[in-house]
Amino acid sequence: MSATGRRRAWQEVVCHHDLDPRNTVYQEQGGQLTPIALIDWDPAGPGRRVQDVARIVGQFLPLGPEVTDIANTARRVSLVADTHGLALTK
Repeated sequence: MSATGRRRAWQEVVCHHDLDPRNTVYQEQGGQLTPIALIDWDPAGPGRRVQDVARIVGQFLPLGPEVTDIANTARRVSLVADTHGLALTK
């Protein structure tokens, strides 16, 4: 965090460095699988939060030419970024 209390993308934090569905524990809730924990912290270490955010977006969200609902995908990317304290410029 900076002196103003705002998180900065370039500041180092403890990053997982290997976030993907294989390293996520899920639990069924209301007929849907909900992520409840992250495992495999061996590669964890200092890094910029934007590194983990990029990995989350690339591994968990459908991207590329198969995307038909661009607005929904953009909303989901923005949700991930916002959750990690990274504001996207519009």
